[in-house]
Amino acid sequence: MMAINNTLKELLKPVSIWPLIIFRIAFGAITALAALRFWTKGWIDELYLKPEFHFHYSAFHWVNIPGESVLYGLFAAKILLSIFIAAGFFYRISTALFFLTFTYIELLDKALYLNHNYLVAVLAFYLIFVPAHKCFSLDTFLKRCETKTEVADIYLLVIKIQLALVYFFAGIAKLNADWLIHGQPLNIWLKTKTELPLLGSLFEFDSTALVMSWSGMIFDLLIPFLLFHKRTVKWAYAWLVAFHLMTALLFPLGMFPWIMILTTLIFLNLKKTAPTVSTPKLSFSTAHKIVLCMLFLQVILPLRSFLYPGNSLWHEVGFRYSWKVMKVEKTGFVEFICHDPINDHKWLISPKDYLTSLQEMQMCYQPDMILEFAHFLSGKLGPEIKIYADSWVSMNGRIPQRFVKEKVDLVQLTSHEPSHWINKLKE
Repeated sequence: MMAINNTLKELLKPVSIWPLIIFRIAFGAITALAALRFWTKGWIDELYLKPEFHFHYSAFHWVNIPGESVLYGLFAAKILLSIFIAAGFFYRISTALFFLTFTYIELLDKALYLNHNYLVAVLAFYLIFVPAHKCFSLDTFLKRCETKTEVADIYLLVIKIQLALVYFFAGIAKLNADWLIHGQPLNIWLKTKTELPLLGSLFEFDSTALVMSWSGMIFDLLIPFLLFHKRTVKWAYAWLVAFHLMTALLFPLGMFPWIMILTTLIFLNLKKTAPTVSTPKLSFSTAHKIVLCMLFLQVILPLRSFLYPGNSLWHEVGFRYSWKVMKVEKTGFVEFICHDPINDHKWLISPKDYLTSLQEMQMCYQPDMILEFAHFLSGKLGPEIKIYADSWVSMNGRIPQRFVKEKVDLVQLTSHEPSHWINKLKE
C-alpha cells in the first residue's frame, strides 16, 4: 500500500505548467503549418479527389471521401483549430474537434499512412484531457478558466513517455542484420545523395551507411533515457535537434523531423516557477485514467508485430503503429490476372488503370492493400471471376522475389492474415 501511495504522489505531484504550455503552442503551430503546406502543394486534389479508388482501414470501410467543398472545409477547420489550440482558445472543444477532424482525414486512404501523422493523432487525443490551457492562453485571458501555474506531473509524463516510445521502439526495430550488418536501407538511400557538397563523397562508401546505421540505432535507444535525466536533458535535446536536422537534409521525411524537434521541447523546463509546497490529492480523476489507458495501448500496439511469424518488414503485419521509422526500402510490381472459368478466358489488369502512382507503389508490397484492391476488381467483374496476383517485391536491396503465391485466388480470401498466401522472404 505504501508503494502505491508513493507512486500516486509522484504521478500527481504539482509541477510547473510551462513545459505543457510550450508543447501546446508548438503542437498547434506545427499542425497548422503542416495542413497549410498540404493545401498549398495541391495534395488535397491530387491525393483525395482525383483517385477513383481509396484504400480503407479495417473496421473503417464506412469512411469515404466527402464532396470537394466538405473536404476543403475539413482542411480549413484543421488549420483554424490548430491555431485555436496554440492560442488556448475554447481549448477543450478545439482539441476534441481537431482530433476528430484530423483522424477522419487520415482514415480516408490507408495508402497515405505516415508514422508522424499517427503520432499527431495520438498527441491530439492526449491534449483533449490535458489542461494545457490553464496559463498563457486566451481562455485564461477571457476568464473562461482559472489560471494555474502548476499541474499534476502525470499530464507531462504521459506525453513525454509517448514521445520516448517513438524513439525506443524505432531503436528496437533496428536491431536486425539488414540495419546493423548490411547498413540497409541507408546504403541505398545515401547512394542517391553523393552530389551533396562536403558529405556527398562519403556516401559512396558502404562503411558510411554502416556507421550511420549504428549511430541511428544508438541515438534511438539512448535519447529517451537522456531526455528524462535532468543532468543530460539539454545536451540530449541539442543532439536530438542535430540528428533531425541531418535527417531532414538527407531524406524526404516531410514534417516528421520538425514535429519531433518542436514537441520534444516538453522535456525542457524553459520557465522556472517557485517550488510547490502543496500536497497532491492521492486519487485519479477520469482524465488521468483515460490518458493512462491510451498510453498503455501505445505500449501494447508496437509489440504485436512480434507475435506474427516471419519478417514483419516483409509481410507488414503489425507494421503500422509500431514506430518502425526509416526501417525498410521496398519496391514492387503487381498485375492482376483475371480468369473467367466459364469461358476459360484470362486477361491482365494493371493497377495503373485505377490508382495513382503513390497508391500503386504502396499497394505493391502491402498484402492487405493487394487483397482489398482484388476485391474491388471482383466487385466490378463479378464474383465468378477468379483473380490472381503476379507480384514481385525487392526489400533492402535484395533481388526481387515473388510476393503473392501464384495459385491463390484472392477473391476467396477474407482475412488479411497473409501467412498462407504470401511467400516467405528468402534471406
